[in-house]
Amino acid sequence: MFSFLSLSNLETLSLLDNQLEELPVEIGFLQKMVEINLTNNKLARLPKQIYSLSQLDRLYLARNNLTELPEGVVGLMKLRVLDVAGNRLSMFPVDVCTVCLHHSIVYSATTT
Repeated sequence: MFSFLSLSNLETLSLLDNQLEELPVEIGFLQKMVEINLTNNKLARLPKQIYSLSQLDRLYLARNNLTELPEGVVGLMKLRVLDVAGNRLSMFPVDVCTVCLHHSIVYSATTT
């Protein structure tokens, strides 16, 4: 799998339509990242390291195989857009709703 270690200044990452089933934990090294688009892959979970990206403003996860959204998403204090449409989410962490009230996070509807 590709390594992100040499891309520490990367701010935007688009990996949509790639049939990805997992992301490397090294994604956590991309501390300048403001936008990640992982739309239309086969991701069932996200590495916890993605929640250490303190500058992340937009996270697109639509049309994957996610069944839950980890509580770690509440740590993304600059997050304004979270798109989880077309996943199999059975529940949404309550803390995420609190964050959206304070930070204007926009949620797309999900399907089951």
